[in-house]
Amino acid sequence: MKIINQEKKCAVCGEVNQYSEILSSHNFGYPDLDLKPATDNIGIGIQECPNCHYCNYDISNTIEKRFYNNLELWNSSDDFKELKSIENDRLRRVLIVAQQYKDNLDYYEAYKNFLAASWLCENEEDIKKYQGEAMNIYFNNIFSKYIDDILQAVDICRMNGGLDQASLLLRMLEELYKDETKFDEEDIFKKKIINAERQLISNGDTKRHNAGEFVNKNE
Repeated sequence: MKIINQEKKCAVCGEVNQYSEILSSHNFGYPDLDLKPATDNIGIGIQECPNCHYCNYDISNTIEKRFYNNLELWNSSDDFKELKSIENDRLRRVLIVAQQYKDNLDYYEAYKNFLAASWLCENEEDIKKYQGEAMNIYFNNIFSKYIDDILQAVDICRMNGGLDQASLLLRMLEELYKDETKFDEEDIFKKKIINAERQLISNGDTKRHNAGEFVNKNE
């Protein structure tokens, strides 16, 4: 691992301190099946201000702009007050970063950091708590963005004879569309396409079809 020390100014409180910055590192051994790294480097690249306990991968910048040069707001935030009290140094840093990304609607980074937080826990209850937070973010805010791409892949796989692959992808979408009580018009449309693809796969149909054949059916 190659590390350098740099003098940096905290973007929140303005205090200047020396911070370690990792230029390169090496991982040895196989990760777990959930791709948890085999090393103990999780969260090691996050910098924490010793004065105000602001955390970021680059302490001279803020993830959430509202905290930039705003120590009063940072100190008054209930969410971060609770996180700053966590005794485990790396877990504290990772969760502070994860919460900032979530508040900033940067869901992919939030997902990754909450998952990393679960890897730093030994208590089973905490592991499930942070894994659950990561998965909620993933399915509610990340996976849903790729529905159109997955539907397209389902159709292409089916038309090219990959019925097993198409069925596997379709099952992922069917889980998202179980509860119809909160459907809007777009959800209703997608549900009909999903049902149509399931019917075509079941029939072994590899022909090209138009959505109109199914959308207005039984209406």
